[in-house]
Amino acid sequence: RRCTRKIFFVRPVMDCYTGYEDTSITVTPFIPPPAVVAPKPKVDLSSLITRDWNAEFQELIERTESDSNKELLRVQALRALCEEFAAVATKGGKKIIEELGKDVKTIPPITDQVGGIAGGQKYFCDSIFFKFPTDSYGLYGGEE
Repeated sequence: RRCTRKIFFVRPVMDCYTGYEDTSITVTPFIPPPAVVAPKPKVDLSSLITRDWNAEFQELIERTESDSNKELLRVQALRALCEEFAAVATKGGKKIIEELGKDVKTIPPITDQVGGIAGGQKYFCDSIFFKFPTDSYGLYGGEE
């Protein structure tokens, strides 16, 4: 019996000049590439994690404080964590983009180690997983 359910990727459109997210949504039907099999991961990324950003974020989100002073400290810590994550992610993302097309990279791609079928280069830097997408299989409707 064949599955007739259609799968769609829904993704916001990012304005590459301003960095702001466009309010329109691009809906692309998922058509799997022929005979593409995702390779099994060859490396355990958990050994590369030096900081668990998500665990820190979840702990601050889930913590409840009855005292208003402690609640203020929790919110300030949450803001500081978000600002630090944004700064670290921005620095890593800029470095990856600057090194596109270069032979020697300070942040080498780990695409072969983590697998996947959608294409694109994958990177891991400062305990953050980055993906620089390309439309090598026609899944996203083009490179633009």
